[in-house]
Order: sequence, then structure tokens, then C-alpha cells
Amino acid sequence: MAEQYYLMSIKWTKGDNIVWWGPNDSGYTDDIENAGVYSAEQIKQRSIYYSNQGVMPVAVAKVQQANKRITISNDSKAVELFGIHEHLKTAPEY
Repeated sequence: MAEQYYLMSIKWTKGDNIVWWGPNDSGYTDDIENAGVYSAEQIKQRSIYYSNQGVMPVAVAKVQQANKRITISNDSKAVELFGIHEHLKTAPEY
């Protein structure tokens, strides 16, 4: 299998998390699970677009070696799953 790459957005990485390109050039994400995977052939065909001072291809195998952390989205699914509303009904104020 040909080597595959994530595209690191050097331009948009400012905080604690690295920002990656989404799939099919569709925006940015700091969640590697939502990042796009690009083939060596895609990068070669558009080398100036995919490899410049603002973006850098990083081999998927290299990313798998990096330090990662898992975060939980603060959204309605988590609120329901964790029963936050029920907890707040009975939790004492602090």
C-alpha cells in the first residue's frame, strides 16, 4: 500500500493542538479522527498546494507515534449520555 499522509496546517496551528486539513480539502480540524488522509500521488500532483510554508504532509505512521489525548465533546449527546441535567436537579450548590 502506498504511503498516506495527513496535512498539517502550520498556518492555523496556534494553540495546544495541531490543526489538520479535513478530507477532500474541506476545512480544518484539531481532531485527528476527522482529518483527511491524502495519498502520496495526490500530494505529488499538487505539490505546491499540499506542501508549502503553511501546510506540511506528515506520514500517517508518524502521526500514530505522536502523543495524543482523547477529549469529549461538550454537546447534547454528552449531556444526555452522562445525565448532566438529572445531576444538576439534585446536586447541592457549592
